[in-house]
Amino acid sequence: MKFNARTIQILRNFSSIHQALLFKPGKTLKVMSDTRSVLAKATIETDIEGTFAIYDVPKFLNAISMFDEPVLTHNNTYVEIRQGNEKINYLYAEPSLIRTPPEKDITLPTVDVQFELKNETINRVLKGMAIVGADALCITGEDGKIYLEGMSLKATKGQGVNGTTYRAEVGVTDKKFNFVFSADNVKLLAGDYDVSISQKGFAHFKGSDIEYWIAVEATSTYDG
Repeated sequence: MKFNARTIQILRNFSSIHQALLFKPGKTLKVMSDTRSVLAKATIETDIEGTFAIYDVPKFLNAISMFDEPVLTHNNTYVEIRQGNEKINYLYAEPSLIRTPPEKDITLPTVDVQFELKNETINRVLKGMAIVGADALCITGEDGKIYLEGMSLKATKGQGVNGTTYRAEVGVTDKKFNFVFSADNVKLLAGDYDVSISQKGFAHFKGSDIEYWIAVEATSTYDG
């Protein structure tokens, strides 16, 4: 097996959702957060050989990065990472210790809001969230438009809830809503996404080779 740069990028992203990962035969990777509020799925170019568990994916990727063009060979208890005369035998974890995502993808019970989210927009909003110290990402429908905004919702010492926001227009709507997502759950890789949101609990962000299902916070509102 060889992991190209895109696969490594996806694995690093998935490790930010959950540090452990269960690999299964084929070209599909899935990960779920401890809180079950984020599920991610990606299609990679490499065919995974066999079923094996990696408990610490960042550490695993650091081992791979020791080599310029490593070849990975699946064995019963470890994966051999080799280039030329050098190799690392990286031991597997017990699969039962890894949180396993569901086999079936999440199907939204309703699709109440849809729009296209461009890479440059999400990048600017995420940067804006960092600048204003936002702890939530909100998708808001008001006055016929859809806005993506980073917002500070939690009280801070000496200031209370400061309400500082960064807002970008991303579409049009005839509905009124405010879907709130914890910033800790927004782990999107760079790219364009088709976004679908259900008032009944989840949003689906679908990219070209990766997709995320992210839970909507209970403070969200939808007036239709």
